[in-house]
Amino acid sequence: MIYRHFPQALRHNLDVQGEPVEAYRTRLSERRRSHEQLTETDRRFSYTRLGVFAVGVLMLILVWRQGLSVWLVLLPVAAFIVLARRHERVIRRREEAARAIAFYERGLARIEDRWAGTGEPGDRFRDENHLYANDLDLFGHGSLFELLSIARTRAGETKLAGWLTLPASPVEIAARQEAVAEFAPLLDLRETLSLAGTDVAAGVHGDELVAWAEMPPMLKPLWARWIAVASTAFVIATAILWLSGGSEGPLQVALALQVGFAWPQQRRVERALHRAAAAAPDLDILGHLLEQLERQQFSTARLRSLHDALDTSESRASSAIRSLHRLVELHEWQHNLIFLILSLPFLWGTHVAWAIEAWRARHGGHIRGWLDAIAELEALSSISARGPSLIGPLK
Repeated sequence: MIYRHFPQALRHNLDVQGEPVEAYRTRLSERRRSHEQLTETDRRFSYTRLGVFAVGVLMLILVWRQGLSVWLVLLPVAAFIVLARRHERVIRRREEAARAIAFYERGLARIEDRWAGTGEPGDRFRDENHLYANDLDLFGHGSLFELLSIARTRAGETKLAGWLTLPASPVEIAARQEAVAEFAPLLDLRETLSLAGTDVAAGVHGDELVAWAEMPPMLKPLWARWIAVASTAFVIATAILWLSGGSEGPLQVALALQVGFAWPQQRRVERALHRAAAAAPDLDILGHLLEQLERQQFSTARLRSLHDALDTSESRASSAIRSLHRLVELHEWQHNLIFLILSLPFLWGTHVAWAIEAWRARHGGHIRGWLDAIAELEALSSISARGPSLIGPLK
């Protein structure tokens, strides 16, 4: 592998800035302890949720058999929702700790020159007819691309591969070098960026994500959304009337009207929810990367332009993605049997699907630009960790 024949000074520049070995080992130990603690917390939450679920079932039986107030069921339901949200945060933090462990283990492997096979080889960029890619082992097992790339999006990998294989003007190379020089000391930021996603392969599939974001509306016409709102309001009002001792007739009418309205739309609603849930993991990774870029203040023109590309007239990119994440979470609550049964009369899935469609109409057109900005950021981040001399060949 050509990397093993680099001069020692260049290898030092590629491998370390200062002496990170002890810092990596210290952080690795801390992340392992954190992961163990969070695993124990996760176990306790799981048992507690199971207990609350059992209490909820017992309450339902008592309401049915003993005629107790149906309002008693709301207590375990509310407790279960609160526990579920807190449990999810614990799981997310544990996953972050696990990704940090993998990052520091790979960093130590790279420093100790046993990194080959631990990263993305970039085989899809291989071109047997390229002038120098094969001679320099740019792609494949133990390649320069595997050493460099910390990209979490396929767009970021493509950008880095392009810099390694395509010529650039002196002005362009100077702009990249200026950005890399500012980025290089930001070790914490580069490490944080590398922790996005859960797989070794790049997490965000840009083409699929853009296709979902820019596809035509899946729910229409718009007035159907307001009929859904009115239908749910009618069910709630008649349910309150019935629980207060009134007749159950109006509630039965409200439910019958609701079924007649919702049934023809069910396939479209499920399709909208399914497509959003499929896009959510990619968007979570993208949102994490965007948030790190938004928090940082840059001085070079290249990095400032990337930072400014994330601000839209509606909101910041990461805030928009967080709002969609919350909507997908609301949909995922229906995977719980008790919640699914209780939410059916209120058209929960229908309202969430309409909210997701409104999000796409407002923000979907920006996702392509967000991906482009992140792609360049990841390429700069990868180069920054290894040395500014690997910016690209001159024209």
